[in-house]
Amino acid sequence: MTIGGHLVGPDSCKKNTRWSQEDNAALIDLLRIHQSKGHQSDSGWKNIVWTVCEVAFRDSEKKSGGGPKTVSGCKEHWHLVCLLSSDDFISHD
Repeated sequence: MTIGGHLVGPDSCKKNTRWSQEDNAALIDLLRIHQSKGHQSDSGWKNIVWTVCEVAFRDSEKKSGGGPKTVSGCKEHWHLVCLLSSDDFISHD
């Protein structure tokens, strides 16, 4: 159904992305690799890093049952991991 030109209803809702501990570890590993390649600056990660993450997690939703892990989803999840973690996974030196 459309209201005001916008699709509403079950087909318009995105599935929540599900991240397992294995996914978190893989994301951290990818970021460490790209940090060592110089793909992180003082202002954050270069865009290519998030694209690589999206490609690495492509079709992972088939296993997790959630929605696809997109560029923005990977970036947002990393910020959440940082907020919830007391460990410093990636050094900023």
